[in-house]
Amino acid sequence: SPEEMQGKRLEELMPAETAARLLETVREALRTGERQFLQYCLTVGDRVVWFDATAMPTEEGTVLWVGRDITQRRAAELELHKREREVLGIFESAFDGMLVCAPDLRCLQVNARLCELLGRSRDELLACRYSDLLDEDDLRTRPLRLTELYASGRIVTERRLKQGDGSTIEAEVGTTMLDDGRILLVMRDITARKQAEETIRSLALTDDLTGLYNRRGFLAFAEREWERARRQQRGALLFTFDLDDLKPINDLHGHSAGDAALVLVAEVLRAGFRGSDVVGRLGGDEFAAFVVPGGATADSAASARLVDTIPIIRTRLAQHLSAANAEAVSAGSPFVVEMSVGVARLPAGPAGAAPSLAALLAEADAQLYHEKRFRKQAGS
Repeated sequence: SPEEMQGKRLEELMPAETAARLLETVREALRTGERQFLQYCLTVGDRVVWFDATAMPTEEGTVLWVGRDITQRRAAELELHKREREVLGIFESAFDGMLVCAPDLRCLQVNARLCELLGRSRDELLACRYSDLLDEDDLRTRPLRLTELYASGRIVTERRLKQGDGSTIEAEVGTTMLDDGRILLVMRDITARKQAEETIRSLALTDDLTGLYNRRGFLAFAEREWERARRQQRGALLFTFDLDDLKPINDLHGHSAGDAALVLVAEVLRAGFRGSDVVGRLGGDEFAAFVVPGGATADSAASARLVDTIPIIRTRLAQHLSAANAEAVSAGSPFVVEMSVGVARLPAGPAGAAPSLAALLAEADAQLYHEKRFRKQAGS
C-alpha cells in the first residue's frame, strides 16, 4: 500500500542490486535533465515481473518514475525471436501497436492495434517505411538512432506518430533487433500520459486563484528570460505590483471579495502584457512581470527604448485597470481596486556586472513601497 512504501528507501523495497540500478538512473536523469529509460525485474509474490520504466526529471529537482508491467510484452518479444509463427496470435492481439520492419525500415508486418492507433489500413501501413509514420518535425529534431540500436540490440524512445487524418499522437516506441536482421517496434500511445505530465507541471508552477505563474513558476521562467536578455545584451524590465488596501477589502466585504480583487488585478496584468512576458503572483497581494522588449540587440537606442517602454506599459495598465474597475462597479462591486507599481531595469549592452534577478526584485520593491508611501501621504 502507499502507506507501507512512503518514506522508505529503495533498498528497503527491493533487492539492493535492483535498487542501485534504479538510483543510478535517477542520478543520470537529474544530471542530464533528460528522460532516462530502464528495464528491470522484481519478484512479486510467486512470479517474476518485468518493468519498463521512465525516469523524468522535474523542474523542482525531483524525478517522476513511471514503471509499466511489460511481462507479457517481454514474453511476446522473446517468443517472436524463437517461434514467430507460434506467437502470431499474441502479436496480432497485443495491447500495444506492433510493427516488424526490414533492415531498410520497410514495413513487413503490422498488428490490428497499430492500425487502430494510426487510423490506417494494414495495406496502407505495409506500403510505408517506418520513417514515413513519424511526424516530420519530430524526425528532424530527433533523428533515428539506428547506430545505437545495432550496438545495443534494443532502445526505447518517444516519438510523435502521424495518423491517417493528419493529426499526431505521442508514443513510446521500444525497438528491438531480431536475430534475422529485422526490427521489431512496439508502440504505446502515451498522449494521455504526456497531457497528465503537463498538468502536473502546470499545477506545480501555476497559482490556483489567478491562473498566473506562482512564485516558483515566475522565478523559474523569469530567470531564464533574464539570462536570455543578458546574453543578447538587449536589456529587460522587472515590474512589481502590490494591490492597495487588500486587508480592508477582506475585513469589510469578506475574503471572497478579496479573491475577486486579486483576480481582477491578474486580468489587468494579463491584458496589459504580451504573451511572451513572464507574469506571476508572488504571494498574497504581490505580483510581478518580467519584460524583454523587442527590437535589435545591443544597439545605441536599446537603453533609450527601455526607458521609453516604462511609461507606455504604465499607461496601458492604468487604462486596463480603469476599464476593469468600471465593469466591476457596474456589476455591483462595492469597491474599486488600486495598485502600486515598482520597476527596475536590467541595462542593455555588455553584461558586465549585470544585476541579478533577486537584485532587480529588491530594487523594484523599494520603488513600489516608495510610491505606496507617497500616495498614502498625498491621500492624507
